[in-house]
Amino acid sequence: MIASPVVSYAAAGPSARDTVAAHETRRAALLQRAEPCQYLAPGGYSKPGFDEFYELQNAGYAKPVPLTKAVSDFNVLARCSAIGRRQPPLTVTEVVAALRAWRCDAEPSVAPRQTCEQMREIARTGTVPVGGLLVEIGGVSDYRGYSVDAWEVHLKLGLDRDRRDTKGAADHSRLIRLAYIRSMPSDARAPKRAQ
Repeated sequence: MIASPVVSYAAAGPSARDTVAAHETRRAALLQRAEPCQYLAPGGYSKPGFDEFYELQNAGYAKPVPLTKAVSDFNVLARCSAIGRRQPPLTVTEVVAALRAWRCDAEPSVAPRQTCEQMREIARTGTVPVGGLLVEIGGVSDYRGYSVDAWEVHLKLGLDRDRRDTKGAADHSRLIRLAYIRSMPSDARAPKRAQ
């Protein structure tokens, strides 16, 4: 992981927010040209625009954005991952349904009350707040002797306060989609040794 300075925008004042807004504008232009995959490739950290891309992925949006934009941005980035490019595009309808179906009041240990209220507000207004971001989590996990490929979509909140690149940062998120891709015995995935 590339080291990046941790900045608290709330504490830094208006000038830091102006800088973040400028980053947001440049990042939006990058996403419109569908070039974010270059930052995820080996050596991507040296490409122009990486800092803005990295900042968004770790601190979320610098200003409130329509849910339609957040979903569109997510779908552009999903095309960069091996699993994500094979999945159906995320839709606003799917995100809103997942937020409305969440019974966070029934399980208060799962999410703080404020997170539940923010998620309901997003479903009601169709606006993702500052520090919010749709993210994918994909990879292989071992379950009872099987390697399982899975792909998850989460709506994360509060990234402006608890950045993703900060060890031990709080996680305020809602699972939007979970897709199990395949499974195989764990030993089948292990590389074969030459005899």
